[in-house]
Amino acid sequence: IGIEGFIEYNLGMVLQFAWVYMGMAPSPSSGQIERDLERAKLCIDVFEFMAGKIKHLLPKEAQEELTRITKDMKLNFIQSAAAPEPEAAPADDAPRIITPDSPKK
Repeated sequence: IGIEGFIEYNLGMVLQFAWVYMGMAPSPSSGQIERDLERAKLCIDVFEFMAGKIKHLLPKEAQEELTRITKDMKLNFIQSAAAPEPEAAPADDAPRIITPDSPKK
């Protein structure tokens, strides 16, 4: 798998933690929506750092995808920080993750 594959795998894990800490996905341990913006910011910073270390080794499409994901995370962080603190809600009530391909409601 090589170091690039290992880092890409870990980028996916960091991304999942970011969504959970932003309150946009249920916590795997509790199944509840929980928000911790300090840890969410850490995840975004780590993702951006790791992506920057391997970007030049990836095909152009993969580079663009990493850039898009980083921007999406930052936009979602801003949205999450501006939103009221979530109540303990079932996973079905999770806030929507915004991506460029998301349908408009």
